[in-house]
Amino acid sequence: MFSMPQIGIPVLIFYGLFAIYLIGYTLFGLFNLLHLVKFGVANKGLVLVVILFVCGSIALAAASIFALLTYDVSYVWSPDASASFIQKNVFPGL
Repeated sequence: MFSMPQIGIPVLIFYGLFAIYLIGYTLFGLFNLLHLVKFGVANKGLVLVVILFVCGSIALAAASIFALLTYDVSYVWSPDASASFIQKNVFPGL
């Protein structure tokens, strides 16, 4: 079909990108809470929604971190191996 270059991408790079995303997502929730405290609250429901959002974000971030701690970060992902797996298993007739 086509030839992929022989490169390897460490999985640690993907973990770093995921960590940046999680930090930004959690900071966004804390920023919402800060605005509710600084500028006032229209009703009590908004505070509850933002607190649930922040607590849920922190819980999901913690669950993700604990789930990813078991994986080997020195593993190298190869696009060539993934392309051949997809070609053989997902599109066997090509």
